[in-house]
Amino acid sequence: FARRQRQMCIRDRAKTVRTRSTESHFEGTFLIPGLSIVQDESVEEFTMHMGPTSRGRDMVLDAAPHPLSLLQELLGSGVVSQARAKYLHADQSDLCLDFSYIHASGTTRVGCRFTATDEPPRPAAYVINGRRVDRWIQLPQYDLYLIGQDGTRAQEHKIKIRDPLETLVTEFVRNAAAGAPTDRQRLIESVVGLETLVNAVTES
Repeated sequence: FARRQRQMCIRDRAKTVRTRSTESHFEGTFLIPGLSIVQDESVEEFTMHMGPTSRGRDMVLDAAPHPLSLLQELLGSGVVSQARAKYLHADQSDLCLDFSYIHASGTTRVGCRFTATDEPPRPAAYVINGRRVDRWIQLPQYDLYLIGQDGTRAQEHKIKIRDPLETLVTEFVRNAAAGAPTDRQRLIESVVGLETLVNAVTES
């Protein structure tokens, strides 16, 4: 992704998160338009909560590509290591998945919580170094918003975003028309990381 820098702020009650962003940045990874950290701040902890419709191992196949894509976008190439999985209920509807993401700048501690959710709107949220952003879906029109850390829907805490599927399809068609090469390393790392997480769940 190109990184044309512009400054934006997401404010919650306690702090201001100053970021650099591009129009397509996190929309291309399914959740957020343009959130990244400033250059002099390391990502020590990253957590993500999602509500897939599946249960058991299939939850990882459905949901884990999202945090892996965000980690690649934030931190660049990396390796998934020391993955540990634990179901919180016997029906395998609630999964905690912890691992380390080893990258050029160091190691980031990652925690994922996948909770089976049958009916929309399904939860999606991420936290970077203690700063949380939730995705909120307004039905039935399916408008998408980002909500500040305190969970309120006050105007200063809410940002409307485009449908990620629309963004992905548009980007795919544009790249195909331009003959842009596939990022093979990124694809391979994603598949290997996903396999590592699936194995951790299978062995749990």
